[in-house]
Amino acid sequence: MTEKDPLIQPPPYGPPPPQNPGYLYPPQPVPAPAPQVVNILPTSFGESSVACVCPNCHKHVTTEVNFVVGTLTILISLIIFLLICWPCFWIPCVIDSLKDVEHRCPNCKWLIGKHKRL
Repeated sequence: MTEKDPLIQPPPYGPPPPQNPGYLYPPQPVPAPAPQVVNILPTSFGESSVACVCPNCHKHVTTEVNFVVGTLTILISLIIFLLICWPCFWIPCVIDSLKDVEHRCPNCKWLIGKHKRL
């Protein structure tokens, strides 16, 4: 802008609106707290799948069951090796009913629970 051009000023604001000193705002309603969802996992896991909520991904799932070698399997294998017939010590390692059972989430593969034979 040049010196000859006056700066354009915005128009002044008008007077403030009249206040009503006796008026109170109505109280705002307080929202009720949201119910908390408690994920209860089964207290005991067995050999079969269990329907539950995964504590990691928070989805309703039916667990994926995996059989893994556990203490009972190793103990029976050791007894077979020492007392019965040493070439057959591996047989308990292929029998699912002697293995521990892991319950995992099929979505995120999180270990939800474990059933130990011994």
